[in-house]
Amino acid sequence: MNNIEQVKKHFNEANYSRRRWETHTHSSANLIPFLQNLNANLIIDMGCGTNPYKEHVKNVIGIDVGNYPEADINLSVQEVKALNIFQDNCADAVLALGSINFGDWDWVKEQLNICVNWCKPGGYIVCRARLNDHTELHRKKGFVQYGWQVQDIYDLTNEWSDRVELYSEPVVETAAGGALGQKKSHGEPDYTRKINLAVWYWKKK
Repeated sequence: MNNIEQVKKHFNEANYSRRRWETHTHSSANLIPFLQNLNANLIIDMGCGTNPYKEHVKNVIGIDVGNYPEADINLSVQEVKALNIFQDNCADAVLALGSINFGDWDWVKEQLNICVNWCKPGGYIVCRARLNDHTELHRKKGFVQYGWQVQDIYDLTNEWSDRVELYSEPVVETAAGGALGQKKSHGEPDYTRKINLAVWYWKKK
């Protein structure tokens, strides 16, 4: 299986729960006022999971490769692009909250490039990436998970300086890790396990 199929299998075995989403300190419910204030015609949530923002913010379309019934589109980002579901410069904001952890650096950049293309000039790309993560769990699952460093954010911002600027400096947030020990438990939070993630906003030029 390729990396997309392995990631799909991983999340179909145990979807990322709403309770874990709620433990993020900078990129869960506290994003709702920012998104509401955009008065957006379209917000694309790339890797939406249970699609929580759609319940609070107008005009959100959630995409997820996993079999989440709450998602509007159950496809990978690459599949959505291939089907030409969204045009370039169509969205007021694109969210990539955790969906850019999977694959090697080239794969991560490809996904982020799609996000930037979908976003309108003057719009926002809101990102979250897990830091320093090469866990045994994911190696055993058979797919690659990129080990993000905060410096990667600055390096990519500089590389794409003609396209994006940092609207907010990266902040490090904490969230609960996934419960271990049972095949279908990792989607639920284990509050004794803390993970560190970087959250940042780009503004499209």
